[in-house]
Amino acid sequence: MNLQSWFSSDSEKPGSRSWILIAAAVFLAVPLLIRIYIGTLARFTSDDFCWSMVISERGFLGLQAHLYLESYGRLASSALLGFMSYFGDVTAPILPVIIIVLCTASMAWLGYEITKRLWLSIIIAQAILIAAFTMAPKSALEPLYWQSALLTYLPPFFIGPLGAALSIRHNSLTIAVFTALLVCQFNEATSVVVVSGLVLILPFVGRSRRRLVYAALLAGVLSTALVAASPGNAIRRNDPNPINYMSLLADSLLTTGRLVADVALSRGSILLFILGAAVASHVRLKRKTGFLRDAFICFLLAIPPIAASVYGVKTLMARTAIVPTFALAAAILFLGLGIGSFFIIRNGLPLLICAALFAAVTGAQSMSLLPTMQEFNRAWEAQNELLTKSPPDAQVTIIPSINPFPDSWQLRSDQTWVINRCVATFYNVKSVQLAENP
Repeated sequence: MNLQSWFSSDSEKPGSRSWILIAAAVFLAVPLLIRIYIGTLARFTSDDFCWSMVISERGFLGLQAHLYLESYGRLASSALLGFMSYFGDVTAPILPVIIIVLCTASMAWLGYEITKRLWLSIIIAQAILIAAFTMAPKSALEPLYWQSALLTYLPPFFIGPLGAALSIRHNSLTIAVFTALLVCQFNEATSVVVVSGLVLILPFVGRSRRRLVYAALLAGVLSTALVAASPGNAIRRNDPNPINYMSLLADSLLTTGRLVADVALSRGSILLFILGAAVASHVRLKRKTGFLRDAFICFLLAIPPIAASVYGVKTLMARTAIVPTFALAAAILFLGLGIGSFFIIRNGLPLLICAALFAAVTGAQSMSLLPTMQEFNRAWEAQNELLTKSPPDAQVTIIPSINPFPDSWQLRSDQTWVINRCVATFYNVKSVQLAENP
């Protein structure tokens, strides 16, 4: 089965349509640029301040061992967080920009390796990325603009596609194995999605590439087992009772079901579906049932038990939810591509209108985050100036300000609270506390 032929166009001169796709890609770049600009306002928060402190206490390797034994088994994300701590707080406004660019480029490259259609691949990558950020709970504020969450949940979305593209291009078992091993070490939700995804696509992969999938699957299973074997998992659940697997499964299905409903009923979901249909009908893609099958596979990827439920959490954390939201966004887009491929629209205007409308709605939703991040940025800069100018023996009191990341631990009035101690150590002051009555 030739994947490239599924994406080929019925048009005798597909290149004559390129300008329409280029214009659509330009429209879709706007909401991504808005997200990039908002990312420049990001600053350290919560446990971002703690990584340099714990590394100075335990050392880099000692910290990795401590986290694996006492907290969780995410060796890749903990190592990356520890490494980035050496650069201080300058990374906070840079990483969101880098991650958006890398995710877009790597997803587009993977699409190109499969389709050999550059602008089509760019549009698909842009649309999935924008939709995932827009449809994720709280518009992906936590996983994109809180550094600790970003380095835990988003790197797999550029490492995975990049490794897949390289392994396909070079037909390399080594790259496939290394990519699966690495990606599954970032967080539990991604490891579940990777392993289940490789199992689901295995029957549809040609014989020449099947060995790559088998190798990646074996590596993914071993890597996931390493994460699951972490003694810290049992401690982190903080539950002395034996695990009730039926209750665990029910919680997982309920939390995922709520996410699916929220995503399916959102404006972004409807517009993403229409955009996919417009792209397929304009480019005249031949791959009809293949897209519908892919949509079903991507939908299934959002169903496996989510990492949050492993720890007994009844609600899906916003930062964890970004993982199944990516799968749901891909499912909706592929469904639109599948439906649209049954129709032919020779005029490029509908595609441009759909792209512009999708960009306008998702861009406006992203812009709604700007005032919150601007206020957070202003308050952070004032707090940073106060702490930077304070002498080492100072007991600094911070006025409460806006917190765009409600699921994160923040400063308290208690000077002994872990975040208070981390902030005090980071700024080299005696103590930090939050004012109770500002």
